[in-house]
Amino acid sequence: MVTLNWSLYIMAIPVLLQLSASVGANTPLTLAALLSAGIWGASTCITSDIGLLTAYSTKTTVYRHFKTKLPYSLMAFVLSAIAYLIGGLFF
Repeated sequence: MVTLNWSLYIMAIPVLLQLSASVGANTPLTLAALLSAGIWGASTCITSDIGLLTAYSTKTTVYRHFKTKLPYSLMAFVLSAIAYLIGGLFF
């Protein structure tokens, strides 16, 4: 079943804003982390609408598309995690 990934933001952003304000976290940094995690998950998930549409439009299999983009997705994940850790320490 293909679902659209935008429902994550509809449910999570109001909760995240209240939670980050109550614990004293940097709200823009927390919101940016949620958005980048959602986009990363949507583009990396093999059954996501993004992956299925890209595989269909390039006339390749979903698994091959997933396998070829996985190293780049993991690099983006590691760099983002390092950036958010640094941002969390300094902001």
